[in-house]
Formats: sequence, structure tokens, C-alpha cells
Amino acid sequence: MQSPFRSIGVVPQIGLHVVVAALIVVITLPLLRGDDSAPRFDPAAPTGAGAAREIVDSVGLRDVAFSPDGQRVIGVSDDIARSWWLAEGGSDGQFMRGCGATRLVYAPIAGPVRAVGCADGRVFVGGPTDHDKGPFASREGFLEALPASHPRPVTDLDFSGDGRLLVSASIDGILRVWDVAARAPVGAPFDMWPTVHGIRTALGITGVAFLPDNRTVAVAGADQVTLFDIRSRTAVAVAPAGGRALSVAISPDGQTMAIGRDSGSVQLWSLRDRRHVGRPLLGLDSYVYRVAFSANGDFLVGGSQRATVIWNPDTGEQITPTMPGGSGFALNPNGRTIAVFDHNHPVIRLYPTRVT
Repeated sequence: MQSPFRSIGVVPQIGLHVVVAALIVVITLPLLRGDDSAPRFDPAAPTGAGAAREIVDSVGLRDVAFSPDGQRVIGVSDDIARSWWLAEGGSDGQFMRGCGATRLVYAPIAGPVRAVGCADGRVFVGGPTDHDKGPFASREGFLEALPASHPRPVTDLDFSGDGRLLVSASIDGILRVWDVAARAPVGAPFDMWPTVHGIRTALGITGVAFLPDNRTVAVAGADQVTLFDIRSRTAVAVAPAGGRALSVAISPDGQTMAIGRDSGSVQLWSLRDRRHVGRPLLGLDSYVYRVAFSANGDFLVGGSQRATVIWNPDTGEQITPTMPGGSGFALNPNGRTIAVFDHNHPVIRLYPTRVT
């Protein structure tokens, strides 16, 4: 999953304060604002080896996601969201406004059920049973604000594999768990700071990811990833990151965890043996603030500020050319396409995940 950190060239003496300041700015301020003119997308554009199709919007993007059926790619800006139909190239219009979106995720189930994290700390959840309830409605349903919010900006979200639970994390280290169907919190908020670092720092939670057991959440923050049991509300293991842990992802079989680091590398960690596996995966030159496994686990993606890379997690080999732009990315559930965007440019680029 993602971290909103971006490479800012910090020096050791002031690095923590600079990172915190940059993180708050990235999350709370829109980078580009524009009108609501129609986006441009040509579905017939070349798609040869390494080629990219482009979706050009009128606003800067904060996150992207694919619909569970893989037929649409959705982009959110500060307060606007649009979806594009990949087959015919049409756009679906806006389905949310007003929260200062920082994160967009879909549950890995038919539905679709989606969640949006906000710079003001709110979390919205919506699904197809919520049609026509208000100004956030679309053909995908109404995005409804959950009854309690974070006091600070939301940094990451993740659904459990069965789609029943949603975990949200914020810049101040607070973790919340939600019952998706009930639209209600599960227990009280949990302050991860004592677990993450032992003392309070200012790095916040930078990434979260559910394990396949639907009860354990990997929480990235400071210099490690904590495996947190949401039922017992205790830490069951800690994985040292070997640097600042900025993002985290879990393989589909639940055996391997990928940790994106501030060194521009990704470290694999065995969830079974509780140890690092192999050498760090290289190819990125700055903070790795998003990592993700493909649905079948046969490749791993990492994104930094300026680039996105796909690796074979078994060999560590880079399997496609480096893709420019890496503020964020999303994998199509079909595993054949990746959407890459840059916070500073209103463009989503669609690349094949294999070079043929």
C-alpha cells in the first residue's frame, strides 16, 4: 500500500522535520486545480511493448484505482473524481466532491465497494446499494462519511480480503478499523506510536495492508513494520525495515511482505520465518512510497517520485523497462495493465505489465 511521502532531499540533522512538513503539505493542499472540462482518452492508442496510453484530465491527481472488474480506471483529485471506461474511452463523470481526497481504494470483491480517505480526516465508504442518496452519488452508489473521523489527514486505507473490514491510518499514528456493512467503527481508535517506535516521533503511519487472515494488519511507520492483531489489539511481530518504512504490501499467499524504504529500495520479509529474504530490490532512486503485488503474486511493483518499476519477487529481476512518473500507481485486477500518475501532472499513463 502507499505512503504519501515524496523525495525532498533531506539531510540527517533536519530530515524528520522536513519530511513532516512536506507530508502535511502534500496531503492537505491541492497541487493543481482546474475546471471540469471533459478529460481526453484514446482507447485506440498504440499499446505495443512498453507503450503507454494516456488519459489527460484537467486537474492534478492524488490517487488512482481500477474497478474490481478491471473495466474502468478512477482518478481522484483534491475534490473531484472521475472514472474512465477503458474499452470505449468515455468518462463517467464525478462521483465525489468536498473531502480533499488523499487515498482511493476498492474492496477486492464484486460490488464494487470503495473508500476514500480525506485530508480533513474523514473516511467515505460507498457501494452499489447506496444509489441516489445525495450529492456524492453516481452509478456506483453514494459515498457516505463514516460516523467518526481521524483528527488528522488520512494517509492510507485497505480493505480486508473478504471486504468486510476497512482499516484507515492517519498522519498522527492513529489506526481505526471499520465494519463496512454497518458503516461503524470496530472498537476504539488505536494509537500505534508506542508499538511503532516506543517514543513519539512525527512520521505517522505511512502504509497499511491486511494479511489474508483478515485479522492481521501490517502497519508501516518509523523504521519498521508492525504486524497488528485487530482482535486482540496487540502487536504480534515487528519487522525492522533497515531504514524508514514508507509503504507495505502483502503477497496473495500471505507468505511475503514487501517494505518500501526511504533508500529507494524494497526489502522482502518472510511472514513465516520472520526474517528478511534476499537482497533489496533496486531500480528506484528515491523514497518508495507505494508497493503492490499482482493478484497472483508473480510480480511486484514499486513507485518512487520519478519512476515505477516491476520486479520478479523470486529473482529480484526487473521485468519491464522503468516507467517514468511514480507519485502513485494502480494495478488492474487482470494483471495486464498498470496505471501510473504524477501529482504534478494531470495525466494517467496505462502501461502493459509484460513486455512482449
